[in-house]
Amino acid sequence: MKSVVVDGETLTIGDVVHVARHQAQTTLSDVAAKRMRASAEWVDQAANGKIQDANKNPLPVYGVNTGYGSLARVRIDTASIQQLSWNLVRSHTAGVGPALPEDVVRAMMLL
Repeated sequence: MKSVVVDGETLTIGDVVHVARHQAQTTLSDVAAKRMRASAEWVDQAANGKIQDANKNPLPVYGVNTGYGSLARVRIDTASIQQLSWNLVRSHTAGVGPALPEDVVRAMMLL
């Protein structure tokens, strides 16, 4: 069975088909894992006010320490940031219509 390495650079349509329809296993490359960790660290720093402007004021980062949409200019206090993230995930799990086929879900998760 084919194994697909997820590296953020080389994924092909054929790879997506193998994962979605033929249950190919996936592995995350070390380089991609390192980039993900760096990204998560940056978001954590932004959430904790450590990404600052020239005057040492925490920078607003949309959806990290601000609300969404019409609430984009509303700053979220540090204690509420985790709840903001959970609420976003919950809002996206309230779908309507029939469940999607497994192969479609596998493809979407890979992408």
